[in-house]
Amino acid sequence: MILISAASFFAFFTLNDWMLQWLEHSEHVNWIFLPAGVRLLMVLVMGFPGAAGIVLGTWAVSLQDGQSWSLLLVGNGLISGLVPWMVLRWGWSCFHSLAGLKPDTLFGLVLSYAMLNALTHHLFWWWIQQSPPSVLTGLTAMAIGDVVGALLVLYLLKWGLDRWSLPSPNPR
Repeated sequence: MILISAASFFAFFTLNDWMLQWLEHSEHVNWIFLPAGVRLLMVLVMGFPGAAGIVLGTWAVSLQDGQSWSLLLVGNGLISGLVPWMVLRWGWSCFHSLAGLKPDTLFGLVLSYAMLNALTHHLFWWWIQQSPPSVLTGLTAMAIGDVVGALLVLYLLKWGLDRWSLPSPNPR
């Protein structure tokens, strides 16, 4: 499960970079960030193994981009995987699957995750003195990108599940 999560995150990150690079605000901060939906989905479906896979997938993306092992690389990976897990574990433990998730609940989950993720990343970058020049704009771009990307991925998945799920058998 960890490898599936890592590979999914890596693939969506690569897809996002290829398709939506023109919407990049700064390095790895996009106005639409599809991997945010993968983060939530993997943690929702797999729990902690999904979060661990996101950590590994984030490290793989960073290493592929030429970063070396550093506090920045390790911290970004840990934040990327653990923030969605913490949001689901402590704040949204009231549901256990995407199937029964109502649209307003899904929106609240995504909003909570996106705000905490952007805030945590920017606080970490400030702490290690790697903050982008415009912190407020970067924080806003990351939060909006995570919200839009996560909603796109999760609502498309929910739509697909609703549309193509097998009909339940009629009990007699």
